Amino acid sequence: MNPTNIHLKFGSKMMNILKKGVGLTNRSLFGLAGICLVLMMALACSNMVMRSLGHPVKGTFELMGFFGAMVAALSLAGTQAGGGHIVITIFQKRFPKPVRIVLDMVTSVLSLVFFGLMAWQTWVLALGIREFEELSETLQIIYYPFILVVCLGVVALVVQIVLETLILCTGNGEKS
Repeated sequence: MNPTNIHLKFGSKMMNILKKGVGLTNRSLFGLAGICLVLMMALACSNMVMRSLGHPVKGTFELMGFFGAMVAALSLAGTQAGGGHIVITIFQKRFPKPVRIVLDMVTSVLSLVFFGLMAWQTWVLALGIREFEELSETLQIIYYPFILVVCLGVVALVVQIVLETLILCTGNGEKS
């Protein structure tokens, strides 16, 4: 076996390990998003019942916002992996495959820049809120952990986009 084949075999093996790890992470984050969604549903239902009894659940609106942000953020990477985000292909389908791959790579790089900046700024925001010990308005709870969870979801999206870009760069075809 020549050294080139060993390198390709090692690279392919590493890519498979990376795909499995990212896939497991995405499924885990989907599970956490599902738990948050169930908590939102339970909170909304209990608030409706308690409101009809004259005792609404304090902070429902605030908690629904926190949980909603976590559901959306934790679902980003898995949705990207499953091709669930909106893709405009009306014009792209008219181009030959090499041009589509280049367009996918440009889109991936732009996405990496945008979501990388978003992850970084979300991290900075959470640490700033922690430093100043800010509390939520209604319940007076520490809320920077919710922002860190949102940051985690965006970082997972960045990792998913990196994986898709690596797949494009290794010549394994289009990402979509």
